[in-house]
Amino acid sequence: MSNVLDDICLIGHPHASIGMSEQLLSHVSALQSIGVEPKVYDIYKYAKRQDERLVSQLQHSEVDKPVAETLIFHLNGDEVPAALRAMEKQDPDWRSKVKNTIIVPAWELPRYPDEWCEGLKQFDGVLGISSFVSQALQESLGQPVPIVGQSVERHEAVSAYRRQFGIRESAYVFLAFFDLTSFSARKNPKAVLEFCDKLAGEAKYEDFQICLKMKSGGGAVAKDAISKYLPESINDHIVMINENLDRFSQTNLLACCDAYLSLHRSEGFGRGIGEAMGLRKPVLATNWSGAVDLLQDRSCFPIRYDLVDIGAGEYPFGEGQYWADPDVNHAVEIGLKLLRNRKLGTQVGDRARKFAQQNFFDFPISQKLDIGLREILNG
Repeated sequence: MSNVLDDICLIGHPHASIGMSEQLLSHVSALQSIGVEPKVYDIYKYAKRQDERLVSQLQHSEVDKPVAETLIFHLNGDEVPAALRAMEKQDPDWRSKVKNTIIVPAWELPRYPDEWCEGLKQFDGVLGISSFVSQALQESLGQPVPIVGQSVERHEAVSAYRRQFGIRESAYVFLAFFDLTSFSARKNPKAVLEFCDKLAGEAKYEDFQICLKMKSGGGAVAKDAISKYLPESINDHIVMINENLDRFSQTNLLACCDAYLSLHRSEGFGRGIGEAMGLRKPVLATNWSGAVDLLQDRSCFPIRYDLVDIGAGEYPFGEGQYWADPDVNHAVEIGLKLLRNRKLGTQVGDRARKFAQQNFFDFPISQKLDIGLREILNG
């Protein structure tokens, strides 16, 4: 192991309930797995420290000042100007006290926004979380972007107790994350509901449920918002979870389900997919964008798609770009196979776990981080 990891500080939003927080924490876990204790700096400190397990994990890592040889920023491109101002406010001479600055942004479309490229060029290097994101960044920045991925290994003890989530013990359960927040077109919630409706029509007498974990910003409002899209014929098959879940509870929810469904139109990485695979769950997911790194043949069920233009207002900087429209009928076909042959799901789930363990657990990601940093710093 080279010494590029010896003195680093990861900067971002470690306590926030957002994807970039999960990304940062996955790299913390990866480094801790090889005996490296990175520093962690909460750049704005706006999120409450409510997760006791996370506070415990970071008790020896969190620092008040981001001083290290290498600073790695887990921030999106639109955050860069404000983040650099915050760094200068904290210490006007911060750049003179560090040797290297790296950024690990997320993105979900084929072309990275030109408006954000100048911000990324203020760093010494950029790391990509998937082949898809790396290619988009390389084409826009005109520089190499090593791929480091994210660790999907979960360390929480699993307690698969279905009753706490209102899930039937006897049912075969598909889990889908259902996002009603802004720009929901990318997460494609209507395709999930179409899957529910068609599966119920094809499997009238099968014992199954579809668990929708919603991110919506409000319990009763969320339920009303989704209910208007639900045909009455599938109400008995739907379990809706509105409340926010901590990492421990979310891991348990994944463990309670039999299969994971993701009909997103585009992914930067596909964290939910990876975590489900790590827990031995067969995954049905749109076979495009960042998720492709995870969706290897025989360890999952890649869903066919057509590429379609992004509609006006559907996503930031989406004009002139495209994403995938998943084939819901293909997903239903696979869903029926799993319902009628549970052994198949177990076999694929076992292969999924092995693939995730070999490529996207803490240790392999620590190796990718080491290699990626050396490529930048020695380049």
